[in-house]
Amino acid sequence: MIIESGEGGLWTPTAGVEVTALMERKGFDDQASAKIVGEAGRILSMCLPPTTQDDDRAGLVIGYVQSGKTLSFTTVTALARDNRYRLVIVLAGTKTNLLDQNEERLTGDLGILEERGKFWRVLVNPRSDVDKIEEVQATLDLWDRYKDRPERCRTLLIVVMKNAARLGQLATLLSKCKLGSTCALLIDDEGDQAGLNTKARQNDESPTYASILGLRNVLPAHTYLQYTATPQAPLLISRIDRLSPAFAELLKPGNGYIGGKDLFYEGSPHVELIPAEDLPDVWSIEDGPPPSLEKAMRLFFIGVAVGVIGDREGYRSMMIHPSHLRGIHDDYATWARSIRKLWLETLLEPEDSPDRLDLRGDFLKAYEDITATATDLPPFDEIWSEMDFAIEETKVQIVNASNGRIETFPWSDSYGWILVGGAGLDRGFTVEGLTVTYMPRGAGTGMADTIQQRARFFGYKRDYLGLVRIFVDTDVRHAFTAYVKHEESLRGSLEKHLGKPMKTWRRLFFLDSSLKPTRRSVMALDIMRARARDWINADHPQDEEVVDQNRQVVEAFVQSLGNQWQPLPGSEGWTDIQKHKKVSGLSLERAYEDLLVPLTATDDSDALDQLLVAMQVRSILDDNPKALCDIFLMSGGAERERAVNDRGSVQNAFQGANAPTNYPGDRAIRTADRVSIQIHKLKLHHGTQIVAQDVRLIATHIPEALREDIAMQDDD
Repeated sequence: MIIESGEGGLWTPTAGVEVTALMERKGFDDQASAKIVGEAGRILSMCLPPTTQDDDRAGLVIGYVQSGKTLSFTTVTALARDNRYRLVIVLAGTKTNLLDQNEERLTGDLGILEERGKFWRVLVNPRSDVDKIEEVQATLDLWDRYKDRPERCRTLLIVVMKNAARLGQLATLLSKCKLGSTCALLIDDEGDQAGLNTKARQNDESPTYASILGLRNVLPAHTYLQYTATPQAPLLISRIDRLSPAFAELLKPGNGYIGGKDLFYEGSPHVELIPAEDLPDVWSIEDGPPPSLEKAMRLFFIGVAVGVIGDREGYRSMMIHPSHLRGIHDDYATWARSIRKLWLETLLEPEDSPDRLDLRGDFLKAYEDITATATDLPPFDEIWSEMDFAIEETKVQIVNASNGRIETFPWSDSYGWILVGGAGLDRGFTVEGLTVTYMPRGAGTGMADTIQQRARFFGYKRDYLGLVRIFVDTDVRHAFTAYVKHEESLRGSLEKHLGKPMKTWRRLFFLDSSLKPTRRSVMALDIMRARARDWINADHPQDEEVVDQNRQVVEAFVQSLGNQWQPLPGSEGWTDIQKHKKVSGLSLERAYEDLLVPLTATDDSDALDQLLVAMQVRSILDDNPKALCDIFLMSGGAERERAVNDRGSVQNAFQGANAPTNYPGDRAIRTADRVSIQIHKLKLHHGTQIVAQDVRLIATHIPEALREDIAMQDDD
C-alpha cells in the first residue's frame, strides 16, 4: 500500500508487512488501522528518505496527553522498517520506568519477542564495548550485502535513556562504527523534556542538549523527530537552534479519547473544588484526613464496586497528587490507608450499627452524585453489598523516585489502586483505569506545559467517563480551563500551517494572563502579551497591492446585505457625514467568512492586527457558533477625507465627538455586548496631494468581556 505523502511531504512511504502485522497484533479494525497508518505515513513522509546520504532534519509531532503518541511512533518505527531504514533510535524518557515502559511496548507491539523478531535487533542503553561495536557493525553491513533481500536484514532499534551519560556512550559506540550510507530515524519521546537547551540565554549548552547534538553529529544522515503533548518549548526555542522543528504534524485521537474539552468547561459535573480549608498549607496532619479526600475516596470506591460487579476488565485507579515534596506524599498515603482500614472495619459491623448506617448514608450520597453522569450504574444496594470486597481489592501505593529509580508498576497485583505521588505521576506515567483524581497541589509558577503534563485524567476513558471526577482548587481549575483554550488555539494555528516550513509559522496564540507557555530558560526570546484594543483597524489600507482586492471584498459584502441596511437611530440632528447605516443581529460567522477573512494586508503591523481580530472572532464562534454582530456603514457609504502622515499611516481614522450636533464620535458607534464592525470609505491625502481614493477601511470592536489574552514571540 502506498501512503499519500500529502502537502509538504518529501517522499511517499509504502506500508508493508511490519505495519500490517502491527495493526493485526493490536486488533484494530480497518478504519482505525487506516487512520493510524495514514498518520504515520504522513509523518514519515516529512522525514528524510532512507536513501539520504548527508543531511539532517528536525520535526515535531504533537498529540494530546495520553492520546496514543507511543502507538504513533511505534507505527512510524514499523513503517521505517518497511521502507528499509537501517537504524531507529528511541530516546525513551529521563526515568527508568519510562525507559522500561517504552521498551516493553515497542518489543511487544512490534512482535520482537515472537517470530517477527528476526527482522529486528534491539539494544537498550548500549555501551561502547568491543562486542557491541561488532554487533552494530554486522547488523548494518547486512543491508549493503543484501541490498535486494531486506528479509535477510535486521533493523537496528536502539532504546536509550535521555541523559548526558547514556547518550554520550551511544554516540561513542556509533562513532566507532562505519555508518556509511545509513540514514537514521531518531525519535525523542517527550521531546519537550530534558533535551532542550536550558542555557540558551547564557549562550551555552546544557549537558543533555549537548549530548543530543553530539549524537546527531555522529550520524551521517538522520531525522530528529520529537513527540510531545505539550509543544510550547520546542515551538518557542530559537529558529536557528538545531532542535527547532522544520515541520510539525498533529495527531488526532480516536473517538474514545477524553481531553480538556470534555472535562473542563463551565459547570462541568466532573470537576469538584477542594475547599480552601482542605488544602495542604492550611489543613494539618493532626486534624486527620480532609473531608474532601474522604468524599473523593467514596466516589472512587463506588467505581471499584461497579467494576467488581462487572467483569473487572482492566483496572480502577485513584490518583492523589498533593505536592512535589515526598514527606507530604507519606501524609496522604497514611490518610488513605487509615480511611480504607476504618471503612473495612465498619463494614464488618452488624448492619444496624450506627457507624455502618452512617457510612452507608455517606456512600449513598456519593452514588447519587455519580448518577448525574453515569446512567448505567447497578442499583445502590447491589453496589453496597460488594463494597467490602471493592475496598479489600484496592491497594494504596506511593509512586515516586527512590534512589533515583522509579520501578515498573505492578498493576496485576490488584484491581483497585490509590496512587500517591508527585513528579512520578506526571508525564509519561500511564495511570491505568484512572477515575478519580485528588489534586490539592496548586498551579505553582503557572507553566502551561507543566500543568498539562499532570493531567493523567485525560485518555481513552469514554466507556467510563461517568465515573470520572477531578478534585482541584480554584486556581488549578482555572489553569486547566485556560489551557484548553490555549491548546486548541495552538493546534488550530498549526493545522492551518501543515505542510509549510515551520520557520514561516507566526508564533501567536491564546494564553491566559495567569499562564506562562514554558520555562524561560529554553526560550531565546521573551513572550510578549497582548489583548485586543478598543478598536482595531488597518493603518495602511491604501497599499497598492490590497486596495482593489479589499474594495471588491467589501462591496460584495455590502451589496449582499441588500435592504437590511437601516438608518442608525438617534441621528436626526447629525450632519450628513455623521449619519450611518446599520445591520443589526447579523450572523458573526457570516461576517467572519465573507468579510474579515478575505481581507488582505501587506504591512506587517496591519497583518498582525488582522490576525488578532480573526483569532478573537474565531474564539467567540467556537464558544457560540450562533453569535451575532452589528455592521455599521459609516456615512451611509459616502466617501470621507482623511490625512496620512509621512510614514503613510492614516491619521485619525475615527471622527471625534461634536458637541453642537451632539455627535458622540465614531468610536461610540458600536454595540456594547457583541462584536461591532465599521465599514469606512476614504479619500486619503498627504498635505495637498491626493494619495488614494475609494479606499475601504474596516474597523472592529470586540467587547471587553469577549476578549482573550494573546501571547506572541517575535521572529529571531
